[in-house]
Amino acid sequence: MNKMRRPFNPFGLLGLASGFVILFAIEFALSGVPFVRDCQGKDIGSWEFGEASDGCDASRYGSVSRIKYIFSEFVFDRSESDNIDRRKDYVTNVYALLRDLSSSYLRSRKPDVQADEVKAFVVAIAAVAHQETFWSHYRIAAKGGYKLATGDRNISHGMMQINQRYHASREQDRSFDIVGNISFGIEHYYREWEAAQNSKCIHRSKNQTREQTLENISRAAYSSYNGGPSAICRWTNPGHLWAKNDRNYLKKLKGQDWMNFVRDENLQLQVNLNCVRSGDDLCAIAKERRREYLTGRPLIMTDGSTCITSDGLVMQCATDVRVFTCLQGPSENMNVATPLKIKTADHELVKMPREYRENRMELCARNFPEIGLIGDIVTTKVSLAIRSEVGGRTIGFAKKDQSFQILDIEFGEGSEHFYRIRLPNKIEGWISGGNQISMAKTLSIFRQTEISSERMFARWLPANGTRVEIVKADGLSLLFAPESSENRLGRSVGQSKLTLAKGAIVDVLDVQYLGAANEIWLKVKTSNETGFIYAGRTYPTVTIEEWVKVLK
Repeated sequence: MNKMRRPFNPFGLLGLASGFVILFAIEFALSGVPFVRDCQGKDIGSWEFGEASDGCDASRYGSVSRIKYIFSEFVFDRSESDNIDRRKDYVTNVYALLRDLSSSYLRSRKPDVQADEVKAFVVAIAAVAHQETFWSHYRIAAKGGYKLATGDRNISHGMMQINQRYHASREQDRSFDIVGNISFGIEHYYREWEAAQNSKCIHRSKNQTREQTLENISRAAYSSYNGGPSAICRWTNPGHLWAKNDRNYLKKLKGQDWMNFVRDENLQLQVNLNCVRSGDDLCAIAKERRREYLTGRPLIMTDGSTCITSDGLVMQCATDVRVFTCLQGPSENMNVATPLKIKTADHELVKMPREYRENRMELCARNFPEIGLIGDIVTTKVSLAIRSEVGGRTIGFAKKDQSFQILDIEFGEGSEHFYRIRLPNKIEGWISGGNQISMAKTLSIFRQTEISSERMFARWLPANGTRVEIVKADGLSLLFAPESSENRLGRSVGQSKLTLAKGAIVDVLDVQYLGAANEIWLKVKTSNETGFIYAGRTYPTVTIEEWVKVLK
């Protein structure tokens, strides 16, 4: 990066005009990098390849999993002791990336371009990246953690130092991904490269060689790239305020210091650039790392269901996102991983065996054993706001030491969860159960199987061992099993044993809440029959009173 403060250029890298035609990278997935003014977890850089400029926590700008699984060969690791071989590996990989991106871009814009111009353009782009950041983009800090190179007091990001303050107000950018960041810089530099060829300061002598002309074009393009279109001949004026920038660029252009570290000029990239450009993450990842990448990541299938795999061999799926929330479990990767939309062409995943789940509470009990479930009791340890919906307006307060039966649960960001409760006037609302750290200070949980009949609270839902009275006018069918998608193929499902008439009283042996709507299925016992009855749902509101009355 330039150690001098650079001139602001509203048309160059510091602010590419939004109307400029982008051909090469138009298909890149937009990362929507936020403009974050402060730098968290700062890792102070050094003027060496791969670690120049300050590094800030990469997770604030994009998905760290993309760095880990797609761009791992372009990460400089500072957590290990200094090692020349490690730096050579890094520079060699970045050289191959700069080479392939710049040469393919130039050929896409000028199909009949000569080989010497391609070579000069590649070197010119490499020198720009050297001038900006010493080829620095992603790195692992000395104390650990992925960092993104930043500059200009955290206004500019990545290897080509794209100005976020400008772009955040005008367009989504792709500066977090190293491929998108470099490509953005290449697009802009090419514009100046073409303009420079018609500039009066390019042909400076009658016997100028082709090599000298290309060098002059490179220098003029950089001056314009750095200072704006009006600065295209700035490099010829040694007394200019920003002449130091042009001298430093020339030194890098002619010295090509990176070649002291490049092991193989013809190295073939491992990352598939076509896949990256099209936004197909799965395609971009090396096959040997795909299973690791998929583990714990939400997979959105072509049929609309959402799945997760823990072994890369079988998927656990749910047709509703509320069920999937409990299916995913407390996976660290799940909390930060971007959902992956599976395409029909992803044959390996499309054909992977799937097991569909519907029993939401069973999944929550297994994957989140510390939280309360529907039917359990929560007792407040502090006063809590009751909201109309999760994150909604306050409609009341639950005082300390009040007890409520849980009607539904939802999950927020991180490990925060929420419980829907009903007040004595039947108004329903949501209270926060806290996160893994605060939940023990907020509420006490009592399982419905542990609750004595003497405990003082309004019981809206039945529990094992309680009794219910049929209130539906035409009675309820007693079935062999609940009508759920999990067992719908069973031979006896849907067959009615008999009809329980209105007013009949039965013992509750078991309570199940199935599907996204928390359908209430009660396993009940009459004097001589046992079976299942449907008793309403708890989502979006409780409807059990239309079917049965919970007896004390």
